[in-house]
Amino acid sequence: MAALQQKYSSKGVSFYAVFPANKVEEVELFYKDYQFRMDYFCDNSLVITNYFKAETTPQVFFTGNKGDVLYQGRIDDLAYEVGRKRTVATTHELEDAIQAYVQQQPIKIKFTEAIGCLIEK
Repeated sequence: MAALQQKYSSKGVSFYAVFPANKVEEVELFYKDYQFRMDYFCDNSLVITNYFKAETTPQVFFTGNKGDVLYQGRIDDLAYEVGRKRTVATTHELEDAIQAYVQQQPIKIKFTEAIGCLIEK
């Protein structure tokens, strides 16, 4: 995510992380451990989580200027089932969607199944 933010923020793409029902202290520790730099929200009331109908974490929602979801799902195929990862991702659906958007091209893949933990509501 840091690489995507660095590559596309200068092209007008904004990145935000939303943590459903997390304590600020836990998120700050996560940010320190993973060296995240993007702005974040702790969605304790699940307003954003419910708006996007997020079910899994991690899960990404790439939206247009009007809030319409252009891509939803996984970042890439690094995780192929819960607790199991490839050594290297072979597909990069989020970046493909962002790249298409920036180049004003149609987004070919608009949805993928996110692999992760279920969000407790």
